Amino acid sequence: MAEETKYPLNELLAQSQEIFGVKREVVVEALHGIEVTNNEFAVDEVKAYIKEFLRRKVISLAEETKYPLNELLAQSQEIFGVKREVVVGALHGIEVTNNEFAVDEVKAYIKEFLRRKVR
Repeated sequence: MAEETKYPLNELLAQSQEIFGVKREVVVEALHGIEVTNNEFAVDEVKAYIKEFLRRKVISLAEETKYPLNELLAQSQEIFGVKREVVVGALHGIEVTNNEFAVDEVKAYIKEFLRRKVR
C-alpha cells in the first residue's frame, strides 16, 4: 500500500475548513501534544486525530452540568422538544440521589421511553 502524501501543517491549517470541515482552532486542538519529526501530516492522519478529539469532547460534554429536575420539567418543550409528561414518564422508576440530571442523560431516557412498546 502506498504511503499517503504528507503536507506541511501550516498548509493544512490554512485550508482546514475546506479540507476537514472544521475551523483551524479545532485542528490545532486536535493535534496538540502530537509529536512529529518534520511537522508534516497526511490528510487522513489529521482526520483521525480530529475524530478522536471530537469524540473526547463529546464524552466530556456528556459529563456535563446537572440541573434540578423541576427546572428541566419546566423547560421540557424547549430543551427536549417534548411535553413535560413525556419527561416524567421517561424518568419514572429511575433512582437518583439528588434529583438532578444532565440534559444528555434525560435525552437518553426519553429516547428509550419513546421506543418502548405500549402494553
